[in-house]
Amino acid sequence: MTFIKGSRILEVGVGTGANLPFYPEGITVTAIDFSTGMLDRARQRAEELGLELELRLMDVQNLGFADHTFDTVVSSCVFCSVPDPKQGLAEIRRVLKPNGRLLMLEHVRSERPVIRSMMNLVNPIFALGLGENINRQTGRMLWEAGFIIVEEEHLWLDILRLFVAEPH
Repeated sequence: MTFIKGSRILEVGVGTGANLPFYPEGITVTAIDFSTGMLDRARQRAEELGLELELRLMDVQNLGFADHTFDTVVSSCVFCSVPDPKQGLAEIRRVLKPNGRLLMLEHVRSERPVIRSMMNLVNPIFALGLGENINRQTGRMLWEAGFIIVEEEHLWLDILRLFVAEPH
């Protein structure tokens, strides 16, 4: 499966720009982050790679783009720290074209009872200390936000997953 669909891409939570080398040629990438420091690092990485992209200071929970703007939205380990992930996913669905695609690499709550219990037990520590929730049920949240998961790959146990989702 070709993951990237179309030519207008939005990356939410670009961070240091770790994904930038993997984008194919001939597409337009807009990348957002809510940290100016991360945007500066992504800008530097883009310059080193000779890539042109638009970087914007923005929160995924309040995207300043028109409806149905992007063909593909990319998110890598972002939604563990989004205060209202349902709002963030609703915003992504709003700016994604009706035939678009969402690619999410996320760590999620395990379905294995022992691991799930441990994750639920330590989640408050992570949430308070790092602002990250390690036990979110991203698959369920995608469905509730109006997406259908067309592919789901377990990359490490059942905790680190790649979701390929489309609006339904």
